[in-house]
This record gives sequence, C-alpha cells and structure tokens, in this order.
Amino acid sequence: MADLRKASDLDDRVINAVARRTPGATDVKILQVQEKFLDGILYQVGFIVTNSNGQSEPYFNRVYVTKNSLEAYGHDEFLFQIVGARHSKSFYDIFANGDVVSGIIALTVTVLIVPSFIASYFLQSAIAVPDWITSGWLLILGFYFGKASGKTQ
Repeated sequence: MADLRKASDLDDRVINAVARRTPGATDVKILQVQEKFLDGILYQVGFIVTNSNGQSEPYFNRVYVTKNSLEAYGHDEFLFQIVGARHSKSFYDIFANGDVVSGIIALTVTVLIVPSFIASYFLQSAIAVPDWITSGWLLILGFYFGKASGKTQ
C-alpha cells in the first residue's frame, strides 16, 4: 500500500473526504496544513453550509492523514481522542516502568562487576570484595530473576 501522505492528489482527497462527510458543503477549500502532526499531516478545511433559513454559515473540519488512512473530523473532541491515543511517551515516562529500572540497575551492576572479575583472572590477582557488596549483588540478582521468572505471559 502506498503512503497516503505522499500522494500527488492528497489535497483533492482531503477536499473529497470533507465533501463526503458534509454533502451540502459548498466552497470547500483547504485553509491550513500542519505537515508534522504526530505521525501524519493535519488539514483544516473550510466550507459553507446553507441552513434551513437560507443563510450561509461557515464551518470547518479537520482531516488527519496518516500513512494508511485519511479521516475527516467535524468536532475537535474526536481529534483530541486521536491525539491522546497516539501521543508518544516522553523520555522520562519510560522510567515509570519498574521493569525498565530494574533492568538498567542489573545491567549497570553487571557491566561494572564482570570486567573486574575478568581482569583479575587474566592478571592472576585476587579481588577483595566486601561481604556487603556480594550480599547486595546477590540480593539484586535474586530479586531481578525472581521477578522475571514469576511473570505469566
């Protein structure tokens, strides 16, 4: 499937989507384009609708174009739902996950301790590791692997 965001007739497709959503719309035109909106493009499309009194009223819709879809929204509340669902997490939100933090701790401790043991082996020297460091290391490993093995998939 081709990327809709790169279609040569994208403007026409956007206008047609709004015209299909509001069949009585006239003077449909693109008012604004936001090229980088989440993982797509956001169009603001204006049009005129004649009400039951014969008066013309201006309206606008927003059209959100992604790689595989083109969706027209008449109310911003629906668009806000899309924004909330697709909004990417910040760098700091990653650390809210306990598994990530415990993984980083285990990796850091492993990267710091294992090379010292390898160096001591090749240099034929003994490493004097205090008992509290060994106990702490074994406690962290036990907690980490115990937590990982207790998960159900």
